[in-house]
Amino acid sequence: MPKKQTTAAPQGEHTETVALSRIPAFQPIELEIVRDILPLKGRQYELTTETGMVEAKADLKTITSYLTRLEQARKVTKDEPFRLCQLIDSEAKRISAPVEEEIKEPLRAAIKDEEGRLAKIEAARVEAIRQRIAVISRRPAWGAKAADIRTMLNYAETVEIDAAFAELQDEATVAKAEALRDLRQMLQTAEQVERQQADLARQQEELRAGHARLREQQDQAAAIPAPAPAVAVRPAPCAVVPTPDEALREILDVCDELTFAVDDDAQELIARIRDLTSLVLRTLTT
Repeated sequence: MPKKQTTAAPQGEHTETVALSRIPAFQPIELEIVRDILPLKGRQYELTTETGMVEAKADLKTITSYLTRLEQARKVTKDEPFRLCQLIDSEAKRISAPVEEEIKEPLRAAIKDEEGRLAKIEAARVEAIRQRIAVISRRPAWGAKAADIRTMLNYAETVEIDAAFAELQDEATVAKAEALRDLRQMLQTAEQVERQQADLARQQEELRAGHARLREQQDQAAAIPAPAPAVAVRPAPCAVVPTPDEALREILDVCDELTFAVDDDAQELIARIRDLTSLVLRTLTT
C-alpha cells in the first residue's frame, strides 16, 4: 500500500495542505473535491430569490456528482479485492474442512471421552474416600446397646488416617476425633443405663420370686385338712370358766410356745392366728 501523500490544494482559496488518500484511485477525486467543493463550505445562498435558489441547486448538483464519482471509484476499487477475499475464504474453507471433520474433530472427541473417563475415575476415588469417612463418622441409633456402640468405637479406633485419604486426610482426622469423642460418651451412658436396667430387673425378679413363694405357702396352708371338731367337755361343777379376754391371752401364749416347735410354713399360719387373736382382744378391752 502506498505511503500517505500530502500536497497543496491547487488554485482557489482553499490552499491548506491536503492529506491524500492511501487509495490511489481516490487521490485525483480528492484533489478535485478539495479544489472545487471544500471552498463551498459556509457559502450563503439567497434562497428567497430565484437567482439564489438556482445557484444553490447548481452547487448541490455539483457536490452530488463528485460524491457519485467517489462512490463509483470505491466500488470499482473494492471489486477485485472483494473477489479475492471471497476466493481466499473459499479456499481456506476447502482446505480446512477435511482437517476439521476427519482429523481435528475425532481427536477432540477422543480427548473429551478420555477426560470424561478420567473424571469418573477421579470422582469414584473421592467418593470412596468420603464413604470411608462416612463409616468412621457413623453414630448408633438412639437407645443402641452398649455392645453395638463398643463395636463401632473399636472400629473407629483401629482406622489409621494415612496418605490413603489423600487430599481429604485433614477432614478424615477431624471426623475420627469427633466420632471417638461421641462414641465414648455414648458408650458410658449406655453402660450406665444397662446397669440400672439390670438392677431393676433383678429387683423385679426377686419380687416375683417372693410372690411365688407366698402363693405356694398359701396353697400349702389351704391344703392342710381342717381338724376334727372337738367334743365339748362339760366342765366339772367345780371347774372355773375363764373370761373371754383370759381365753384370748391363753391362745396367744400357746402361739408363742408353738412358734419354735413348728416349721417355717406353720409359723406364718401361727403368726396369722396371733394377729387375729390380738385384734379380738383389743376389741374386747376397749
